[in-house]
Amino acid sequence: MIKKHLISNPLNLSLSLNLSLSLILGLILLLTFSMPLLAQNHLDALKPFYGFTSGNPITTAIGQASVASGQVTPDMGSNPANLGLHRFRILTVGFQNSSYQGNSDPLSQDGISNMEMIFPFPVYQGSLVAGFGYRQEYQYSLSYDGSGNGSDIPDYSLSEEGSVRSIYGALSVEFARNLFLGANIKYLFGYNELLDEAQDGSYRDLLQPDYRGVSMTVGALNRVNPYLNLALSVEYPALISVNEEYTASFPLDNQTDLYDYEYSVRQSPVLRGGGALFLPFVNVFYEAEHRLWKNLSFKSDNIFDSDGLDADIGINKEIEANLRNVTNHKFGLALHLPLLPLHLYAGYQILPEPAYDYSRSVVSAGLSYLIQQQFSISYAFQNHAWTFNAVDESWTQSALSLNLHF
Repeated sequence: MIKKHLISNPLNLSLSLNLSLSLILGLILLLTFSMPLLAQNHLDALKPFYGFTSGNPITTAIGQASVASGQVTPDMGSNPANLGLHRFRILTVGFQNSSYQGNSDPLSQDGISNMEMIFPFPVYQGSLVAGFGYRQEYQYSLSYDGSGNGSDIPDYSLSEEGSVRSIYGALSVEFARNLFLGANIKYLFGYNELLDEAQDGSYRDLLQPDYRGVSMTVGALNRVNPYLNLALSVEYPALISVNEEYTASFPLDNQTDLYDYEYSVRQSPVLRGGGALFLPFVNVFYEAEHRLWKNLSFKSDNIFDSDGLDADIGINKEIEANLRNVTNHKFGLALHLPLLPLHLYAGYQILPEPAYDYSRSVVSAGLSYLIQQQFSISYAFQNHAWTFNAVDESWTQSALSLNLHF
């Protein structure tokens, strides 16, 4: 009995739970008698690039609207050209704790969210600033209990945890007066562990993909005047290689089946643009992010269809037919209190789902406090909420960072 599509169906996309239970159960029943051929589909191709976004707490607090945030965020955000506006060295270490709450026990994950440094070089004119570090790009999380049909399919539990992280280097230069250009390169790595098991112990399926890849982003930022930044960045096609292990266990029959899959997925360029308005005591940020999900490209030399042919053509057609291109809108606000070394942040995001015809909303908030001249702390909270099968579900994250300015 092959259950892999139960794990690689929309339930494994932690936010893509807007699918009827009857359809899921029908899919499980169909796959109960299938062979492990063509085990991947369009959702497996989407997965390496799609999860709960994480990173620097201040960037998170302003709703990831960081393409033109400049020196307000102590990282490059979504545009390496931001680094060019920094005049001081900054060392940041961050920690995060997240929780997925659904119709079963909460699933919590914690760990280091980022370790980053900004390093301006002394130059005669303009600016030359480097950035490098480690950060969690996004996280996978799911905890869900489902009901069977009482005969062929038992009640089941789904869980998912993991993340994609990056090690990066970036450089920004003031190419002309108030025009900053930047570029970065990232080495991406991570894992995902998806478990589907029957509550009566009749089966246990475990899917463990391991991700490795690279991506590159170039960007430009124009400081139009002291009150306005305009910016644009392009993330070039990222290539992710996937080594996937699938274990299907049947404890009552004392049987275990093991399968290995290898494939790669290429993401189309990601376009980001926006601005930042700097008023007395208040900053406003906006970013639009356009993702061409329909242009994902799947490639494998050891996955075949039912006719024994390479499955690439069929899976790529499935990607084009079932995914949609989306534009994400991100808004941020920063409030700098007079006479106090305290800064408050808020953010809001509208994120259309690439696999389904609905959008989700993300609310975030945070603060930073300067403890002394060279040391500050930052905190952020974000909440994703949606409804599946009349059950309210959510993913929340708290992040704390320690920042050294020197």
